Amino acid sequence: ANNKQVVNVKVWPEGELTYVDPPYDLKKGGTVTAFPNGKLETSGEQRVTSYDYLYYESKIRDDAIEKPTRGWVVRYDELTTLYNNILPKLGLNETETRDFVAYWEKSLPEAPYYFVGIVDPGNIDEIERLEITPKPDSINRVRVYFERLDTPKTVEAPVLTGNGSRATNH
Repeated sequence: ANNKQVVNVKVWPEGELTYVDPPYDLKKGGTVTAFPNGKLETSGEQRVTSYDYLYYESKIRDDAIEKPTRGWVVRYDELTTLYNNILPKLGLNETETRDFVAYWEKSLPEAPYYFVGIVDPGNIDEIERLEITPKPDSINRVRVYFERLDTPKTVEAPVLTGNGSRATNH
C-alpha cells in the first residue's frame, strides 16, 4: 500500500500492560496513522506526534510463558554482541536493534552469565493476543527471554529464520 492508513491496535496480555507509548485506551486500543515508510503518527488535542513503532511493556503471569530451552549462554559483557548478531536475523531493523540494546543494557542487572532464549511466536500470540485492524500482510513478534546464571550451562542454539517483515513490536 502506497497510501497512509489509519490502523487500530489492541493487545490483551495474560496479565497487565505496565507501560505504553503512545498512550493507549484499554477498551478502544491505540489508533495511529501509518505511512508507507513505516512512520506512525498519533493526533492529540493540539499536536501530532511521530513514532517509529508502538511500544508496550506487560507483566505476564509466569505460568503462561513457555520458557525457551534453546538459546545462548553468554557472559554479561557479551550480551550486546549477541543482540547485534541475533536481532537482525529475527527481522528487527537498525533502529529497533539499537533501541533494544540501549534498553536492556540499562535494565538487565549484572550477573556472571545469562541464558538468552527466544519465546516461541505461537506462545507470544497466546500470552499477548494482538488485534490489528486492518489486518497487516505480515507481522513479526519478537520476545527475548533472559535468565540469570551463576555458572554457564550447555544449551542448543535455535535456528533463526527472521521473516524480515515490518510490523514489529518488542
